[in-house]
Amino acid sequence: MKRIFLLVLSLVLLLGACGQKSPTWQEQYDLGIRYLSEGNYEEAIIAFTAAIEIDPKQAPAFVGRGDAYVGSGEAEEILEAALADYEAALALDEADAAAWLGKADILIRQGKYDEAAEALEEGLEKSGSDQTIADKLAEIREGKITDSSGHVRRKDGYDSSGTLVWYHVYEYNEEGKRSSITSYNAQGVQTGHMEYIRDEEGRMLNPETYNAETGELNGYGELEYNKEGQNVKYSYYTREGILAWYETREYGSNGKLVRSERYNAIENRIDDYTEYDDQGNRTKCTFFTSDGNIGGYHNYEHDSAGHEIKDSQYDANGKLIAYHVYLYDENGEFIGSETYDGDGSLQYSTGIEREGST
Repeated sequence: MKRIFLLVLSLVLLLGACGQKSPTWQEQYDLGIRYLSEGNYEEAIIAFTAAIEIDPKQAPAFVGRGDAYVGSGEAEEILEAALADYEAALALDEADAAAWLGKADILIRQGKYDEAAEALEEGLEKSGSDQTIADKLAEIREGKITDSSGHVRRKDGYDSSGTLVWYHVYEYNEEGKRSSITSYNAQGVQTGHMEYIRDEEGRMLNPETYNAETGELNGYGELEYNKEGQNVKYSYYTREGILAWYETREYGSNGKLVRSERYNAIENRIDDYTEYDDQGNRTKCTFFTSDGNIGGYHNYEHDSAGHEIKDSQYDANGKLIAYHVYLYDENGEFIGSETYDGDGSLQYSTGIEREGST
């Protein structure tokens, strides 16, 4: 941070040197935008600071510098500097939607989600119902809160009546990679915490698992990779650190998954194995009984886009027991499913209400 401010000071002094043509505010601002788009945050800060020195009444320059600060890291002093710039922009133009979004983004990164929502509500009013602010506010209310970098900062879980039951809070390191997860119940009482482990390539080695109803962390995985960077083994451990099961994975010459086998580590037996086609789509899963005999299998069908469209379940003798049909809209988005018994009679269906549907 000190280096950035020293560079800014040097730039300001250079601008004041005699014998040089003074650049315009717009030129410095455009330069800052270019550096920002290139990810050159230190140079962007210098350019935006120069623009502010030339004309301190231009709100976009403060917004630009705030964005550059955010891009340069998440140290608290950097976030505070960015917040000050967004507030300075709003003091100049209270209808500036980008400044309201920037302010809310800082509050989200600081874990102040309620304050972020309040800022967006105020921004929605002051900006004349700007759609980008409305979209961000809707995201927060839906319970999946992301920052401007696309990182999920908080995820909420609700019961069937829409009541908050649990939530997860994620933290990130200076490289922008997720570093930890903490689970809470609806009353804000911590129910679990886990630090992520990464290898030299930055790959996560211990993804978490949790109870979907309570949100409580109940175990974690352990990933192993080969020299080609392919995940060749996934081991699942309980919260107490006991190995419960593991899955081995084989890949073809094209790098696609061709077979996986899952073993019950506690009972020391195979649970199932799955086969895949040349595109990496699963085609068949055979599962076993506790005595090691085949208990049945599933056959899977896909469309040309790779979407799984049918799952047929058979018993050990090859008799069809039931099948599921998965439905997608014209954009390839999943919209629902239908379940039939072995005779083809519809048992039940589920659907996802889409925007604009009646």
